[in-house]
Amino acid sequence: MEIIDIAVYTGKNVYSYYPVIKLTLDLGEYKDKTTDQLALFTDRLLSMLPTLREHHCSRSTPGGFVQRMQEGTYLGHVVEHIILELQSLAGFKVTYGKTRSTDAPAIYEIVAEYQSPAAAKEAACQAVCLVNALLKGQVPPPLDTVVKRLQDKAAYFDLGPSSRSLVQAALARDLPVLRLDDDSLIQIGYGCKQRRIEAALTSLTSCLAVDIAGDKSRTKRILRRAAIMIPEGEVVLSEEEAVAAFLQLGGPVVIKPESGNQGKGVSLNLKDVAEVKAAYTLARNYGQRVLIERYVSGRHLRALVVNGKTVAVAERLPAHVVGDGEHNLRQLIELTNMDPRRGNGHEKELTKITVDSVVIMALARHGLTFDYVPAPGEMVCLRQNANLSTGGTARDVTATISAGIKEVAERATRTIGLDVAGVDMVVPDFTAMASKVTVIEVNAAPGLRMHIAPSEGSPQPVAEAIVDYLFPANRGGRIPLVSVTGTNGKTTTVRLIAHILAGSGSKVGFTSTDGVYIDGKCVWTGDYAGYRGARMLLEDPVVETVVLETARGGLIRDGLAYDWADVGVITNISEDHLGQYGIDSLEDLARAKALVIEAIHEHGYVVLNADDSLVASLAKRARCQVIYFSTTADNYLVQQHLQAGKKALFVQNGVIVAQEGINCRRIAKVGQIPVTLSGRARHNLANALAAAATVWGLGIPLGTLRRGLRTFYSDLSTNPGRANLLSVNNVRVLVDYGHNAASYQSTLELARALNARRLLGVIGVPGDRPDDLVQKVGQVAAGFDYIYVKEDEDRRGRSAGEIAELLLKGLRTAGVPTDRVRVILREDEALKAALAESQSGDLIVVFYEQLERILRVVQRAEQERVRFQEKASS
Repeated sequence: MEIIDIAVYTGKNVYSYYPVIKLTLDLGEYKDKTTDQLALFTDRLLSMLPTLREHHCSRSTPGGFVQRMQEGTYLGHVVEHIILELQSLAGFKVTYGKTRSTDAPAIYEIVAEYQSPAAAKEAACQAVCLVNALLKGQVPPPLDTVVKRLQDKAAYFDLGPSSRSLVQAALARDLPVLRLDDDSLIQIGYGCKQRRIEAALTSLTSCLAVDIAGDKSRTKRILRRAAIMIPEGEVVLSEEEAVAAFLQLGGPVVIKPESGNQGKGVSLNLKDVAEVKAAYTLARNYGQRVLIERYVSGRHLRALVVNGKTVAVAERLPAHVVGDGEHNLRQLIELTNMDPRRGNGHEKELTKITVDSVVIMALARHGLTFDYVPAPGEMVCLRQNANLSTGGTARDVTATISAGIKEVAERATRTIGLDVAGVDMVVPDFTAMASKVTVIEVNAAPGLRMHIAPSEGSPQPVAEAIVDYLFPANRGGRIPLVSVTGTNGKTTTVRLIAHILAGSGSKVGFTSTDGVYIDGKCVWTGDYAGYRGARMLLEDPVVETVVLETARGGLIRDGLAYDWADVGVITNISEDHLGQYGIDSLEDLARAKALVIEAIHEHGYVVLNADDSLVASLAKRARCQVIYFSTTADNYLVQQHLQAGKKALFVQNGVIVAQEGINCRRIAKVGQIPVTLSGRARHNLANALAAAATVWGLGIPLGTLRRGLRTFYSDLSTNPGRANLLSVNNVRVLVDYGHNAASYQSTLELARALNARRLLGVIGVPGDRPDDLVQKVGQVAAGFDYIYVKEDEDRRGRSAGEIAELLLKGLRTAGVPTDRVRVILREDEALKAALAESQSGDLIVVFYEQLERILRVVQRAEQERVRFQEKASS
């Protein structure tokens, strides 16, 4: 049994509304084995993981899963439950899982909920290793070791407490959140409404202010000019200079790196030359420039200032242990580090105490060694600096400090120019006036741990304060977002929606099968009608409105890139892509595409094709209002909808009408909408209705909607590759991207409406379509007078001539005689042959793979015609 792939879904997906992993597993020789056929397997597994006895499975009672194993279930199902249980034992609350077989007999897909993607992937790997070990009669790794691996993976890859609290505060305000890397760079909001954070560093933080705060000497000079009390001191570059400065300052001093952070290399309350020399050597490990200052005694505070206001203050206490009369210092440190709140670095609320040269020096100053056993209640400080990053703790004192202390913190932050700052101060007591407060440092990107989870006192809503600063009450983080899916018409509908919205003055970003566009410019060429293209637009700070083509493949492979959209559209559902990704029927296809309308905000709209019964049936899956569209006014569903006082768009007497209840407005005459080719392109009329309904749902004025419909053309500049009508020497060429029976039928109906002398079809189908669907395309193509069968250059796993033979089979089934068909596999050569054999008044319909290749053939044919005419006239 081996893992083929592990996919991570970060947002809503076809399996769950919540994040899941999907494990693709090859059971190998155990594909037909069930647990009841594997001697002692169930007993050994339960002895290893006894908590599996609590799993309900489909029996809805504890022990249900054990019953399933005793009766006999496949190993993929067992792996699913182990993945969930390992995550649960590691401290993650997960319950959802699902296992399904695939068309390949030994291959299973296992879906499992997660809270930490890193831990879930590790759980999947460990679950398979555990089952393999049991099957081979080997001893699996100890359970506590396995669980520890999950926890370590989560600690390394997941967000730390500060970033996590900011994300939670954003989500509590219904602000969308995107994680931009594997570290802590977070985007809150979409497009032009976004703000970015990295811990407490924000996208509004001044880079200059951060540089100033990182230079302690520079910070002190600026604070001194602002009459803020700071400790006297200077920068030294050698041990000799450090000793001289110490003697000049006369008294206890502090030595630290000039540009250090997190308390690294800091030594306090140094009283003799030997201590100064040792401290200087330590500080030099973190930078060449070392700062020596007069030591200020008192209580050490950290004030968090956000947007000019003090939102929290904590008293910081150095790393320490408290004696119990039994354990020595080394043992007490180990016991203290066992506190579940402590972790490595910033992964948890507190940091583990590290034994290093600083700790050794601090103990030595008091004549202590690690063998010393403190008396019960005796506190032994292991460091002098009070940073949480070196194992310190904090107590919240926000409610007890004086206004003067807050005033100094706010002035210091304002003077340096930071929007969010951690101000370190020393005060004689919590009632101190401003004149008695000494500022030690002003920190950019301050940690929030001491405020959100103090060791003593009440947590403070500091993450909420930062989020509220970035997103005041009158500023949201969302931009209008539209998602369009369906079998046919998606690209044209997306382009038309984007065109109309651009006419309203919005900078629109849209994705399609031919690229990603921002404000009318293609910024990324290729098929990005899925997750990657959507993320690109959501992350772009220029984009004011997003319109997404959301294809079936992207939905299944990656899920949705966004949390909620404002409008979701399903154009139609017909046979295409069946037999892929577990989609074997139209009903399967409808369920997958329904994700788009299930992910619409409750105040948004779902736009559905009332002329497509399968699409219309999906209305019950929407959690918001529905706008139906129909090419006829007497559509029964539309009429029922209107009688209920709801919205619909339809065509009545050649005019598109928008109606809500009994109130109706004329939008535009169909003949005045260029993309419909004077009403002859019925499929584009449906696309125009879908686009109009979408824009109406977004609240765009009907005048803007009307103007957009009238200025969107079916040409190469506005809607390339979709029903483009070209002309070469009295022969018209209709270029379209039809690739299934329904789209062929629509294009053929348009071609007939164009009143050509003869209809010549250059036909082909992508190689990943099932055989029967390819043959259906051939049967529809029988409606052409003459047919040129070609193949895509990318055969998608098919052998040369295979698709052509299936199309020929469909043509023969429809009774097309062989003298009406030619097989020319190369797309460009097939079109050249059609042009060469065409006659004046003919219409050639080309279903292309590569648009540029087709246009080159047409262009060369027109150039040859011009040259011929020039020669004839000369």
